[in-house]
Amino acid sequence: MAKYSTDNIMKINPKWLAKKSEAGLRTQVIEQKKQALLKALKIPPAINQFNTHLSESEYDQTLKLFKLHQPETRKERKERIYKMKQQKDIKKEERNFAKKGLKHVTKLIEENKVDLVLLAADVDPIELILFVPSLCVKKGISYGIVENQQLIGRLVGTKKASVAALKK
Repeated sequence: MAKYSTDNIMKINPKWLAKKSEAGLRTQVIEQKKQALLKALKIPPAINQFNTHLSESEYDQTLKLFKLHQPETRKERKERIYKMKQQKDIKKEERNFAKKGLKHVTKLIEENKVDLVLLAADVDPIELILFVPSLCVKKGISYGIVENQQLIGRLVGTKKASVAALKK
């Protein structure tokens, strides 16, 4: 098997490489063609922004911030409500929790009630959350994009979440 330059590889049809001995070259040809196609495609900026994510240190900082504002569990909520019923004179304790869910977070963004929004880059279809970054920019709210839904889910106490926000 002779060595091929990248120009020659682009001219080869992978269907011609059917022998077992040519399997490595076939995968190389397919990869080269795939990379050339991806370079040639123009990706809209609104979609391309989901290819850049928060760095590991930035994610750790947001993780610490979200841990301070974790949503209360059912047991904690029941205890809080029970105490409120027992002591009617005490003022309602105002605590800011991390919020999740696309509809809920969108409503909070439109009402300017959030400081930080996190989005997952692996939401499928991406059109579901495509408008959120532009809405955040319009309202002057900071946002970040995280690699996957499990990372956001860890912040808000669920398995997966596509969007999370911190209330003011």
